[in-house]
Amino acid sequence: MKDHFLFLDGGMGTLLQEAGLQPGELPERWNVSHPEEIIRIQKSYYDAGSNVVLSNTFGANGLKFDDEELETLVTAAVKNAREAAARSTGTQEKFVALDIGPLGKLLKP
Repeated sequence: MKDHFLFLDGGMGTLLQEAGLQPGELPERWNVSHPEEIIRIQKSYYDAGSNVVLSNTFGANGLKFDDEELETLVTAAVKNAREAAARSTGTQEKFVALDIGPLGKLLKP
């Protein structure tokens, strides 16, 4: 990799809003409720030449979701990103990375 560039995807949240994500709606739930929208967005990044697409898991954590739902959402997110790679017309090497954001809550040290 030291002699090559690695291209990552762009903003998922903005494109989800354009696709109909409502204010206050948790985007990670779209992995299950709107998988084709997630795949379409991620596929567009691969088709544009991205090597890496981040899973739709930025806000997926145990403070927002119980264990069972969290596992379901993260599993679906990775499955969707892999499906986007499989459907892509791009010939570049493709990877899926887990997107891990902040907890959304301040914790005491």
